[in-house]
Amino acid sequence: MYFRCRMISFLIVLITFSSSLIFAGQVININHNVGHTVYGNGKLSEDGAIPINSSLVGNKVNINDGSINGDIIGSFSNTIVKDNIITINGGVVNGEIFGAVSKNKNGVVGLAENNTVIINNAQIFKNVYGAKIDIGKANNNRVIINGGKIEDVLVFGACIIEGPAMNNKISISTNKNVNIKFICGGLTTICNKYNTFTGNTLNIKTSGLIVTKGISKIQIYNFYLPANLKSGDVMLTVNGGGQEVYLIDNGSNIAIDNTPKMLELQDTIINVYRSINYDKLIPGNKITLIESNPGFLGKMREAKFILKQGFATLYDCDISLEHNTLNIIVKKEKFNKQTIAFSEGYIQAISFINRGTDFITNCKLSTILESVSQNASASIAGFGIYSYDKHEYRSKANFNTNSNLFLGGIVKKINLKIGYLMSSLFCEYGLGDYNTFDSFEDTTIASIEGYGNDRCIGCGLLERFSFNNGLYSDISWRIGIIENHFLSPYMLGSNDDMIAQYKYDSLYYGAHFGIGYLCNLVGKFGLDTYCRYFSTYIADKDVSLPDDGLIKFANVKSNRFRIGIKLFYDLNKLFNFCGGYAIENESDGTVNASIADKSIESLNLKGNTSVIEIGFIGKNGDFCINLQGSGGLRKSFTGMVKISFDFVDYFERFIGFSIKKFKNEKKGYFDETFDMSTRECFNRTLEIIRIFGARVTHKNLKEGYIIAFDFSKSFNDYCLDSTEVGIFIKDIGNDKIKVEVISNNNVLAKEFSNKFFEMLLRKKS
Repeated sequence: MYFRCRMISFLIVLITFSSSLIFAGQVININHNVGHTVYGNGKLSEDGAIPINSSLVGNKVNINDGSINGDIIGSFSNTIVKDNIITINGGVVNGEIFGAVSKNKNGVVGLAENNTVIINNAQIFKNVYGAKIDIGKANNNRVIINGGKIEDVLVFGACIIEGPAMNNKISISTNKNVNIKFICGGLTTICNKYNTFTGNTLNIKTSGLIVTKGISKIQIYNFYLPANLKSGDVMLTVNGGGQEVYLIDNGSNIAIDNTPKMLELQDTIINVYRSINYDKLIPGNKITLIESNPGFLGKMREAKFILKQGFATLYDCDISLEHNTLNIIVKKEKFNKQTIAFSEGYIQAISFINRGTDFITNCKLSTILESVSQNASASIAGFGIYSYDKHEYRSKANFNTNSNLFLGGIVKKINLKIGYLMSSLFCEYGLGDYNTFDSFEDTTIASIEGYGNDRCIGCGLLERFSFNNGLYSDISWRIGIIENHFLSPYMLGSNDDMIAQYKYDSLYYGAHFGIGYLCNLVGKFGLDTYCRYFSTYIADKDVSLPDDGLIKFANVKSNRFRIGIKLFYDLNKLFNFCGGYAIENESDGTVNASIADKSIESLNLKGNTSVIEIGFIGKNGDFCINLQGSGGLRKSFTGMVKISFDFVDYFERFIGFSIKKFKNEKKGYFDETFDMSTRECFNRTLEIIRIFGARVTHKNLKEGYIIAFDFSKSFNDYCLDSTEVGIFIKDIGNDKIKVEVISNNNVLAKEFSNKFFEMLLRKKS
């Protein structure tokens, strides 16, 4: 659980008039006529120079009214320009519009990323750029046109002289008074050398849109079918200026001063979306996506196509290329099997709650509580326990989990003639994250991954009755609330406007009952044989989706039976050693769910698991450490530490922040070697984390690590705001360090490490 403090700073925005420029602070609002260029990040010197190596991010320019007789630039720098936003709500703009501009000097490599231009209502007469840069990278920039009067303009996701321009997005939601000459996802003046195609996206959210000269460097076309679309309506018309429009990109540079001659559809992905609030399509419906005048040349090769209505409904379609139209014809409706990922996110929750039940019985907790009660100075003693679990399920359900569980409470022992009763009240709190994976026998259906996190809070009662002859029984009850957030950004149906995800909270119940026999063997050895039954329940839940759909999850029940033995050895005056083996059978754990009145394939946790454990138990009840490993249905590693409140020195030694979950990660691990000191790298890493908009939770220069979270501002497609990344710095001698980037979300680890290492190297140079 993070305790976060926020500083609220009040910025005084100054608007200064000069003979050449308008000074704009971090935020600028314009409601009047302006005769000059508007900069979102400040005033340049008279000769146009800017500070060397200045990085300018997060500026906002809001144009609400007035006539702008100059350019609008969200941020102007010679290095990094990112996260700048221009929003135009009214007025007249007579100059060009740039989400950001980076003019490189002295060989500095620039970066233009996550800059956005939003046009809601204004008259626009010149070109619009998500970003423009000389040398470096121009990725993930956006141009969004929702309204206004657009007069014969060119629209670029990004423009770069030398370098790649990928994953830029252009979205157009209206055809009224919109006259666009040319659309380009990524433009570079050095052809065939850099990638200006991959991931560049055009979102068409209206019918009847006309582009008068051409479209280039777009890999993904997303068409959003309006409710009032009629037979004969055309989503997008591309005029070739009297020349036929090519379907194959011949690799030549687009000379935008002349007439573009091609529409690139080779290696493209065409997605068509229809809201679930609209009527379903029926076989035979014909939709014209693109009309080209006077026609197409060539053949459409290697293009991927899919028609979706919400997350649940897909349509098999024929795609036809006639002389001047690209059409789809609906054949039949089918169910999206990738929706099984929703159930994966739900079924792992029962596994997460099961960890709590195991937590109670791990390391002979009931035996430890007896010892605490017996040795404490008061009749009621307190205890606290921490456990870290890493589990991998491979059955009909496929997911990996990491969980941190905390349990604390009080225990009291009551002596009886035939034995004694030990009773404990406790509270539990858990945090976990997980990822899911599903593949399909049908190779036309792409495999699907998901991510998520859990949190639970609850309370319970544990009772243990021990007879004088060594027989014993124990029983527990638990109740609480679990919160679960699931996300699958690559599920069919996900797009720029909505990602497959849900959040919910639900009641859970848990109980167990066990019997066993403790006896002394020869010498210092003792034996415990036991069998236990575990039951866990999560209530049914209706969960809303971003597409206005609803998933109906039935209640989930887990029923497990475990039989095992433990061998104890009197190690010394302080500790006993224990080792054990158990076999566990899960007979239920089934998740049934439906979406759009169709059943999602059910999942379950049925199967057998073998468990091996070793541990050390303090004889006076002050301390216990236990390690478990399992195989079969559930492959796992569990580590647990328990302390008593009567022994504070152990509390200080064993309770604290753990980096074990990072050290054991293999898939989400990336490293690089740099020529710099540990302190220098440590300070630069803190600066880069700040640039990404993330927050540091733990840092230690002496130990060489920084743990941070909240990367969703810069990596929204890959993670949740609670996903953590660990950066570890190791001195390897000869003035060199090794920097490791580790996260349990391997997709985030890869994307973050690529950008982090690049920025760290650039700052060094």
